[in-house]
Amino acid sequence: MKFKTLQIVKIGSQALFRDKDRIDINKINDIGHDVKYLRDHHGVMTVLVTSGAISLGKMSRSVAEASNDLVKSRVAASIGQVQLMDLYKLSIGEEVAQILATHVGIANEESRKNFEEMMRILINDGIFPIVNYNDTMDDYEMKHVQNFGDNDKLTETLAIMLNVDRVVIVSNVDGFLDQSGKLIERITAKDDFRQYYTYCSTKSNRGTGGMCSKVSVAENLLKHGITTIIGNSAYNLPDIIDGKVPRTIFVP
Repeated sequence: MKFKTLQIVKIGSQALFRDKDRIDINKINDIGHDVKYLRDHHGVMTVLVTSGAISLGKMSRSVAEASNDLVKSRVAASIGQVQLMDLYKLSIGEEVAQILATHVGIANEESRKNFEEMMRILINDGIFPIVNYNDTMDDYEMKHVQNFGDNDKLTETLAIMLNVDRVVIVSNVDGFLDQSGKLIERITAKDDFRQYYTYCSTKSNRGTGGMCSKVSVAENLLKHGITTIIGNSAYNLPDIIDGKVPRTIFVP
């Protein structure tokens, strides 16, 4: 691979929307600019795992015609995926690749092998893979949000498959907070994670993940020697990675 570093940047729904269901175009522009800058100037290649398609698609009046909530989510996802991809392509300013993944598809040995080969071709060619769960065809994510919340589990699976150097989870908070609201800046593989799960906040109204899901991902990735960083979308990506702004880093 011609790049020095391979990372996954996972963007949650909370990081992309403002109040009253308005998508924050500036944040998408910032993310697109940052990943391109990191690739071109620092040799850091990024796989983007993004949420937000269902939330974005729910703004369409077609959603109201669905007979139940599951169909509504499928309709919203089918509309929102296109809109979200267009926004990322515009923000990056070049060709990107849309990847609509399923847990079942990645878990199958044969399809997983083909999936990994496809991903590595895109990565080696410097084409940004933009990955989202395929909610239009597979209900698993929507039915099992307690286990696979907001693309968190998908991020973990991809990180291990591709043996990335780090995962950066971008949300609407500065990092992982203790029960008093104080930022925990550094967590290591030697720490007792049972205490951290007691600190986890409840799920947000928009996202399906929650901090416990992110901590679980970080804990599992530490076992594979992969660093995880949780940061706030209010800051630019290079500063989050370099620790120039508040963040939480999970160190192997």
